[in-house]
Amino acid sequence: MRLRLAFCLPVTWFALSGLSLPAQPAPPAPALPPADTRPITATVSLDASAIVGRMNPRLIGGTNLALWNTPVHYSNPTLRQWTDELGPGLIRLPGGSWSNAYYWNGHGVRDAKGRVDPSRVGPDGYPAVDYSGYAPGFMVDSKTLRPGTGFHGNVDVKTLHDFVKSTPGAVALPSLNAGTGRAIDAGEWAKWARSQGYVTPYWHVGNELGGSWEPGTTAPDGTKITGPEFVRRYNAIADAVHAVDPAAKLGAYAFAEDILKSSGERVNFISIHTYPGSTTLSTQQNLARVPETVAREVRDARALIEKHQPARKDSIDIGYTEWNLSGGLNSSDLFSGLWKLRMLGEFALNGVTFATQWDTFTHSAGMREGHGLIFTERATFTRKAGYFALWLWNNYNGDRILRPNVEGESTVYSYASRDDDAVYLFLLNPDDDRPADITVRLANFIPASRGEQVALSAREYHWNAHTHRPEWSQSPVIRPLGTGDSFKVTVAPFSANVIRVPARGADFSRFARAQGPLPQPAGRPTLRFILPPEIYVGDRLVGHLHAATSPEDNTPFPGYLPPARLAGDATVSLDRSEVRLAEGSGRFSFIVRDTRRVSLHASVAGVRQSVVIQPKSSAPRPPARLGFSKTKPDRHQNFLLRLRPLRRHPSARQQRSRPH
Repeated sequence: MRLRLAFCLPVTWFALSGLSLPAQPAPPAPALPPADTRPITATVSLDASAIVGRMNPRLIGGTNLALWNTPVHYSNPTLRQWTDELGPGLIRLPGGSWSNAYYWNGHGVRDAKGRVDPSRVGPDGYPAVDYSGYAPGFMVDSKTLRPGTGFHGNVDVKTLHDFVKSTPGAVALPSLNAGTGRAIDAGEWAKWARSQGYVTPYWHVGNELGGSWEPGTTAPDGTKITGPEFVRRYNAIADAVHAVDPAAKLGAYAFAEDILKSSGERVNFISIHTYPGSTTLSTQQNLARVPETVAREVRDARALIEKHQPARKDSIDIGYTEWNLSGGLNSSDLFSGLWKLRMLGEFALNGVTFATQWDTFTHSAGMREGHGLIFTERATFTRKAGYFALWLWNNYNGDRILRPNVEGESTVYSYASRDDDAVYLFLLNPDDDRPADITVRLANFIPASRGEQVALSAREYHWNAHTHRPEWSQSPVIRPLGTGDSFKVTVAPFSANVIRVPARGADFSRFARAQGPLPQPAGRPTLRFILPPEIYVGDRLVGHLHAATSPEDNTPFPGYLPPARLAGDATVSLDRSEVRLAEGSGRFSFIVRDTRRVSLHASVAGVRQSVVIQPKSSAPRPPARLGFSKTKPDRHQNFLLRLRPLRRHPSARQQRSRPH
């Protein structure tokens, strides 16, 4: 029996077995305590000779592509440039759960007009694909294995492969159909990819077979896939690919223990899918849990490898082929960028070989959530915080991993690496209100006197949680920084910074060399309040004060601004009288005490702005209920499947509806 508890706070009544008490209005809100804006102080020490591991950062900073994205996503010059600049080393395709229902080649199944013919089935009951030629692929009906009659994607695998091929330094990670496909289909894909000049060192067998959502988990006769059956399919597929490319590396997410136990040297890597995080935790708590999450998942995978293939434990890689925040969390705001950098840092420290985050383009206007790195609204594209996180990781890292030591307030997170030319230090400040004054001390490294600092902060990006779209998004500015054996750096509240310290005699990064003059202010800023669309009496809410470049240009004012004065009418409680605008945008909290119209006022550098608020009466709070269910949790064959969050990610939803 499983006890389900559903709490909604604050609670004003509860129901148990049908018994309930009437709801009461919320009591008057107390005054807000003042925000703590004192600087965090810490010292980060780094021994550049103490190498704890090696990595290819761009293999860890990979991504996914999907067939349901539009042709524009793969042909638009701006998106092409952004992907090149992102620098992913590994790109998985053709799209999550579609892997187990998609036939990569439709030649022989599509008619002369390119339409999929459901009647074209071979003697073995599978689609009658003719591999003497190529045509765009198709989805099958997993209940019959016949070519499907619905949506087959907006592009084909050739489009995806060509996109990867044209991305400098990137190679493809195809995900093979192990749910409704055959070994011959996998072998022919490997043969065709080689003939086209596509580089595919890794092949992923299936997706998430064993999960109830996955095509191929249930066969047309109603039987469920088992570990031994997946091993049979895996071995046949691996043999077919290795017949074409003996050096190819294969692995899987599903039934990891079964293939490690029974597939021998056919297993070259174990794949992990993870969508961690909880809506019951604060952003700071979710960030704090990242190391524990990654360490546990990698430790469990490594334990299986050592149990079943101890002689090969150093040659079997561990990769994350899908990872992002859980469905209930916002994967578009600034927090998502800091969280991604935290995950990437922990992947490196835990010896992960490669990782492909989910995904590149699946997020368009009208979707409240979207894991994509790019936000699409009609013909307009915007880079999200996650994009900038991967950009920083892929372009500001070395191949030798270092472990910084943090002394002082431990709320600052740090990761480091080096190469022959420079030391790279990532500093993450998760505090909403407090800047971090960091003293950096380097040992066993001869530094140049000048380095560079790159930030992901409120200046670079702001997601409006009320309109579900970015308010602004701009490339991080590279600023010069005095360095040496010991130097100081300030990290803005709730931001990530990368410090690059060149070795003496080495040059600045290619990005710093290519960057033009720093933007200069022209005139005075334009102040704007960003507030929730509905404000209820007694609710503690977060607002933002934004200093825009001009009324026509919403990007943050490029010059330095002192804190803005903030005030409100008598019925408004504020947690501060000044709002930090050093990044061009700052936050504050407030509570409105009654339904009378009230005003907020802000001023800085001779510019004033006011906003009028019409609060609504506090709605009665919903009940807390105690319910009982006899439903048991799903039992999956593989421990890795138990890492699956309750809510599914877009790759599964795309099976049921055509994307926007």
